[in-house]
Amino acid sequence: AIYSSRDEYEESLKKTLRAYPSIAYVINVSRDIFVNDDMTMTKYSFESNGVTCAQITLTVGTNYEEITELQEKNILFVDKLTNHLNSQHPNFVKSTEISRFELSQGVDPVCYNLGIGSYANTYEEACNTASLFVEIFGGMIK
Repeated sequence: AIYSSRDEYEESLKKTLRAYPSIAYVINVSRDIFVNDDMTMTKYSFESNGVTCAQITLTVGTNYEEITELQEKNILFVDKLTNHLNSQHPNFVKSTEISRFELSQGVDPVCYNLGIGSYANTYEEACNTASLFVEIFGGMIK
């Protein structure tokens, strides 16, 4: 089932990009799962204006040992984004990761995965982060 859903996602993404060629960023949003060896989950968060927010993880896919021009563009953008977010709120970005799997990111425009907290974070913390991310990201790409 996971393979067919990936195919469906990629086809839907390509169809959307053809229908709306002005799209400049593709962001696959999810919540991560960090399970410790003792089966507990660690909550990663930071404070912004007295509000608790979930930290984020930014992930870019690659093709094992080879990086395409599109993937290099994604990596460079995510590095810039990480620096910008953390300059606005230290510890906003928990980590940036380069996956050895493509992660359905073989499309142009910029494409990356945005993990908003984990299941250890509350829904409210994830929503706080999403709102803050949109505000900062929107200001960055103006």
